[in-house]
Amino acid sequence: TGPASATAGSDITYTLKVDHVGGASGATGVAVSDVLPASLTFVSATDGGTYAAGTRTVSWTVGSLAVSGTKSLGLTATVGDVASVDNTATVTSTSTDPVAANNTSTATTTVSQEADVAVTKTGPGSATAGSNISYAIAVNHVGGTSDAAGVVVSDVLPAELAFVSATDGGTYDAGTRTVTWDLGALAVGASTSLGLTVTVDAAASGNIDNTATVTSTSTDPVSANNTSTATTLIG
Repeated sequence: TGPASATAGSDITYTLKVDHVGGASGATGVAVSDVLPASLTFVSATDGGTYAAGTRTVSWTVGSLAVSGTKSLGLTATVGDVASVDNTATVTSTSTDPVAANNTSTATTTVSQEADVAVTKTGPGSATAGSNISYAIAVNHVGGTSDAAGVVVSDVLPAELAFVSATDGGTYDAGTRTVTWDLGALAVGASTSLGLTVTVDAAASGNIDNTATVTSTSTDPVSANNTSTATTLIG
């Protein structure tokens, strides 16, 4: 058995339970093997398990197992950046085994991609009514085990700001007053900079807050850095 779900780059711990479920005599020469798929990296094995890197095989020599006897083994491996992983264990014995169908068992784990994306928005501290304001929006993949997928930045303009232009493929929806950038994938440690220019309403005054938000289809463990607001005093 193993976890139903895990995060890419994390460790998975499997439990392998060997049972003597039938027969008139004890089983001899019992051995268990587990050939790790390419998406798993061996970490450790309990109960005398050994790992052969050349064949990617973890092996246990259980020896004899009495009628109705049981033995539990442990295996820990690191999972890579995949959608899911199947890991199969096989038991053999030098005794005659009348039922081959229960000699293998597979554990399936769904793997999620974890990526901490962050956005930082900056703009002028002050501006005059009727003038243009230019914002800089920095998007960073600051942590996590996988590339961030489906990264999108959005910026809903307050009523006091009129859209002028956006760099780097940004598009404006007048109906929702939203500027959107579809960035796609962002590698671990990567960053990108976006630009936005707007016009301040001629009747505006006081502080104008403008917020940018970043989202990703990958699991983001830190939501606190997914929004950033720039405040400009209009005088």
